[in-house]
Amino acid sequence: MEAGEDDEDNAVRVTKKLFQEASPEILDEVCGVCSTLFEAATDPEIYQCSACKSFFHINCLNDAILDEKRCPTCKRPINL
Repeated sequence: MEAGEDDEDNAVRVTKKLFQEASPEILDEVCGVCSTLFEAATDPEIYQCSACKSFFHINCLNDAILDEKRCPTCKRPINL
């Protein structure tokens, strides 16, 4: 097995969701990085990890994966 191959096999996706179209249970979620609630006025887009189902603000997610390219919650590699 080549270096990094295992990470590629376990890579997860982060998907964008629009706040205005979010289901009611999402509206009670907090960001997996900064632990604050999402608000329609300031958070038009919410991002979710496909593996652990955690939600993130785009700025929090960008800051968290800038170096590691891993989900800040479940630590699985993110397929960018």
